[in-house]
Amino acid sequence: MKSLIKIPTIIIALSTVFYININSSQAQSKLRVTGFGEYLNNTWIPSDTYKTFGFDSWQNQSTIYNRINIWWTPTNSLEFHTGIRNNFTFGPLINTYSKFIDYAEIATFDDGYMDLTWKISGDDNNILYTNLDRLYAKFTHEKFEITVGRQRINWGTNLVWNPNDIFNAFNYFDFNYIERPGSDAVLLQYYTGDFSSLQLAGKLNYQTEIADSLSTKKTLKLTAAAMYKFNHWSYDFQFFGGVMHDDVTAGLGWSGNIGGAGFSGELSWFRDMNKFSDTSGIIIASVSANYIFKNQLMADVSFIYNSNGSTDKAYLNQNGLLGSF
Repeated sequence: MKSLIKIPTIIIALSTVFYININSSQAQSKLRVTGFGEYLNNTWIPSDTYKTFGFDSWQNQSTIYNRINIWWTPTNSLEFHTGIRNNFTFGPLINTYSKFIDYAEIATFDDGYMDLTWKISGDDNNILYTNLDRLYAKFTHEKFEITVGRQRINWGTNLVWNPNDIFNAFNYFDFNYIERPGSDAVLLQYYTGDFSSLQLAGKLNYQTEIADSLSTKKTLKLTAAAMYKFNHWSYDFQFFGGVMHDDVTAGLGWSGNIGGAGFSGELSWFRDMNKFSDTSGIIIASVSANYIFKNQLMADVSFIYNSNGSTDKAYLNQNGLLGSF
């Protein structure tokens, strides 16, 4: 059984990013390739709690990260997209993790219906792996659009916490992964107007569950929902309902501005289908305000409410670590 550790420490991160943009000289409108390289360094300063276990010195972890995006548009109605992530992570902190957990297994865990993450090489001090977080085909005809494959279905309106984002909830503090993870899903969209649309989406993914005291098992789960979006009073509104794994879920969200400052919010309700009569469900709500100054500096303030209080989390991401709500 996998064991996980939580490390309440100070993390200092430095990141350097290099971008490339390459277009096909033969048919620029049909093939487009972009990408970038990034170096990220984390420094762990152990708290007093961990010093009692012998961790009394600063430790470093470095990651060299490369991303390649490929779009191929053979016709005006058809698009294929692939997003490739290549990661090389190394340093003493990897060795520290490896004393408690199988770091390579966690880093390469893929909960999608398709396992598109592969370890290339590694040991207790480093790991090199690759991941396809985008692999889809999109067909468009007039007001109708269908996307099939690994994609990002973004239903959130806030910057930090997104209770409406039932398909791709993520950890906001994973800030160097700006593209965010994708889901193996089908998304249908019908644009009912210039600022309104109806969306139907469904995804399959594996959830790791405890089988017994010594092992875990992977169970295939379904998330499916419908969302309606529209604009009124210069605000964008959205309402949705569906199922998320074992829960019935419904919610709403909005996005607009007050006095030049952005103002958005989300609210979602979850209720266990297997214990429907025994519970009133869980409500997760978040509100966010942001302002962009003349020098392009942005300030954001976000709040979150969880009716479970501090006793439990409403969502855990694929590795069992804290997600976005």
